[in-house]
Amino acid sequence: MSGIREGFSGFGGDTKPFSDSVRMYEEQERVTFLKKSRKRMAIIAISSVVLVVVVVATVVGACLSRGNDRGEDSSQSFQTPQESIRAVCQATLYPQSCFYALNSSIAGRSITNPVELFIVSLEVAMNDFLRIVDLPTNLSVGVNGTLLSTALGDCQLLIQDSIDNLNASISAAQT
Repeated sequence: MSGIREGFSGFGGDTKPFSDSVRMYEEQERVTFLKKSRKRMAIIAISSVVLVVVVVATVVGACLSRGNDRGEDSSQSFQTPQESIRAVCQATLYPQSCFYALNSSIAGRSITNPVELFIVSLEVAMNDFLRIVDLPTNLSVGVNGTLLSTALGDCQLLIQDSIDNLNASISAAQT
């Protein structure tokens, strides 16, 4: 037994070299953490500055553009509403569907202004959402599963949020 104790006598007595190495390791970890923190803060600061510059540039661009839109002199004017609708709808994913929806919704009106066509397109989308706003509620009447019922409830909320956002967009576009 004494031979075993002699073999392990270095572990129980002097722990100073071990604690020094732990302190050195902790100090290195702290320095590494501070370097990473500074790097993260620099990235956040630069990203914030870039974000502010982009927002300011967007606002300035929108204000300048809005000032040009109010003027009577337009670089491109369309003589018929169908030409205007076709030009606006070319920028969409489904130009034929866009043309059909807008053309049928302005029947009898002579709208050639792109801003007015944009408002009409928002109104078309609003009418489509208003047609289906009660659909998730009607579908959930016979549903027993909680997962499907929850999904339909989420769908109802998303439709209502879409209606609210479209209302806000229409109000903003009309000013």
